[in-house]
Amino acid sequence: MSKKLKEQILESSNALKQVYTMLQSPTGTEIPVSCYDHWRERAIHHEVLRETADLINARAAAWASVSNLVDSKRVQRERDRIRTDGGRANTFMLNGVEMDFTIARHLTLLSYMGTTWAIYDRLTNVCGRLAATDSIASNPKQNPKMCEDFFSKKKFHLAFALQHHLIDAYSWPVMVSYKVRNWLMHEGYEEGNIRMFRGERIEDAFILHDDARNHLKNCCDHNHRVEESPICCLSDADFPWYGNDLLKVLLKYHQEADSMLTALLKWSVNTFINQISVFAERDQSSFAAR
Repeated sequence: MSKKLKEQILESSNALKQVYTMLQSPTGTEIPVSCYDHWRERAIHHEVLRETADLINARAAAWASVSNLVDSKRVQRERDRIRTDGGRANTFMLNGVEMDFTIARHLTLLSYMGTTWAIYDRLTNVCGRLAATDSIASNPKQNPKMCEDFFSKKKFHLAFALQHHLIDAYSWPVMVSYKVRNWLMHEGYEEGNIRMFRGERIEDAFILHDDARNHLKNCCDHNHRVEESPICCLSDADFPWYGNDLLKVLLKYHQEADSMLTALLKWSVNTFINQISVFAERDQSSFAAR
């Protein structure tokens, strides 16, 4: 899914760049120059998209570090190292530094979640600037926020009632990912007296503690019993917790979030470009003369 998302980012960046170039210094137009200024302010976000595309590969590298941490061959190499070199039990070598497994687990997962949400935040900003209501699109003090602005059930900021679709189809996987990200960034491994993982041994891998699973369920507005599926696009038999394996949860949920952002970015950019195309028809001769 990351491949499709990256392709869409680059496609949208190129489309916005073409529009931005076309809108430079309009002369002899019937539409006021202020309208073109407004469109240019939005179209310049092609630069943000171009920079964001490079983060997709960085996220793939971060995911490899996380998943390799509990790869059976990697774990065996670490155990052989401990026996041979006399290292401390339950430790890993990460970037040349020996550290406890819990620290290595935290650092690699934090890197992956941070990179993932850097991508999501950037794309949300572009989509919000292009397609949200003016209070969001033109706010100079705060970028559009995915969870606050696109998944709010009280304030609707997207045209054509799109927010209803996003909430019903994608809010569950997105909100779980966002909660995990904030938990790791701000709370470490515990929130109050709730531990995120089942244990601290290498054998515990990334298995969620039962209390953490229930905490995520409650925080993410899942009103069903733990074994039931919330409303969204997923329909796996073992949904929504995949045996409490957080890596499996994140892999599946981020595929869903990527799918949503691929569609949302395409819709936002195409809607913005179509707005220009339709309302600038009266100035078509001016553009044709360039």
